[in-house]
Amino acid sequence: MGLIYSTVKKIAYKVIDVITLGNGVPTKINGIRLKLPTKHFRLFPSDYEKSSFEFYKIHIKRGDTILDIGAHIGLYAVFFAKLSKGKVFSFEPTPSTLGWLRKTIDINNCNDIVTVVPAAVSDKSGKAKFYISKTSDISVANSLIGYEDGVVDNRDGSYEVDLVSIDEFVKEKNIKPNILKIDAEGAELNLLKGAADTFLRYRPIATLGLHLFAYNNKTKMLEEIWDLLRSYKMLIQIDGKSITKEEFCSKEGWVFDVELIPE
Repeated sequence: MGLIYSTVKKIAYKVIDVITLGNGVPTKINGIRLKLPTKHFRLFPSDYEKSSFEFYKIHIKRGDTILDIGAHIGLYAVFFAKLSKGKVFSFEPTPSTLGWLRKTIDINNCNDIVTVVPAAVSDKSGKAKFYISKTSDISVANSLIGYEDGVVDNRDGSYEVDLVSIDEFVKEKNIKPNILKIDAEGAELNLLKGAADTFLRYRPIATLGLHLFAYNNKTKMLEEIWDLLRSYKMLIQIDGKSITKEEFCSKEGWVFDVELIPE
């Protein structure tokens, strides 16, 4: 039965691809119209990560420079491009995902705005082992962190990727970031350590995903992240409301997102 369903689905996608001339399927997510590659046009619900989208709608201005860290197949890349019309740098180290990211950017005519950076982001440049999941060719569980979880992280080996730090990238490209979207699948602390100059000099607004399932010592990790963000003089919020260190460090669940606003 599973094989039949898989075969029918593949045929359906091919038919849709022919009808659309390979130019993707129009969809609307949180009020933003865009196209997604045929194979993945049903991947996101219409209200996907609504609070994050609303946050960016408020804070992104025309001409902004945006760092999209953990770009996946490019939903946020296109969203950022449509809102800012400025510069978007989308970081994605996973080879199987990179092709879909470039496809999404292309079918939405965002090549002049979005630059794909095939690298992982950490505290310094170099090389590192990157762990991949075999749950799908566009898994969101790929990470610099070698955590093991039977549900989230069905590991299928690793490979070497290029590393870059935010500070080094910003200096090399001679840019002044206004917005950061950080979705690093457990590698948040090292990434933030490599962004000190960017946060303190350019005072960007940001969102940060905290992947609790990837932390060996959740409380200790959250304390370090909180202290680092406060040393950067960033206010930490959830849905527009400031939270305390105690609230931040006692969070439960697998993942939660925070908004970072310069003091």
